[in-house]
Amino acid sequence: MKKVLVIGSSGLIGSRFVELAKDKLEIIPVDEKILDITDKSAIDKYFASNQFDAVLDFAAITNVDGAEKEREDESGITWRLNTLGPKYLSEACKSSNKFFVQISTDFVFTGDNSNPGPYSEEAKPAEAIDGIGWYGWTKNRAEKLISESGCRYAIVRIAYPFSSGKYDLK
Repeated sequence: MKKVLVIGSSGLIGSRFVELAKDKLEIIPVDEKILDITDKSAIDKYFASNQFDAVLDFAAITNVDGAEKEREDESGITWRLNTLGPKYLSEACKSSNKFFVQISTDFVFTGDNSNPGPYSEEAKPAEAIDGIGWYGWTKNRAEKLISESGCRYAIVRIAYPFSSGKYDLK
């Protein structure tokens, strides 16, 4: 059974993934208390002392309005978690020959009237911040850095995630 390091496993999407995949994969769930992905040396140390086959990164600051308050602040948590974390993970995956899956968003596109979506797999994210919120831009830059890292990777863009609830239908 493949061992998968799942970062952000307690969040909305990550927790649902763990629930659905727990019988098919050996899940190694981590949160920021176990592994701070904004710290490159912590990632390198974790990779050196733990065995797994692949990395799946669900971690992100997803509060779009809150992220906008940090616009253009590359020292802020939104940039560090959404951009630098995936960059460091992809570099560690390259060095250790592990497959990397980054969860992203359709917010990497402008979504304006000339290109409103939905977007194909071949659609190229914007190359300038104009028309993109800070959350989308941090995810956009992460995608670019991952693609430049040389690691084996996949980027999965999710739009409008939700959690199914259990309802009493009586």
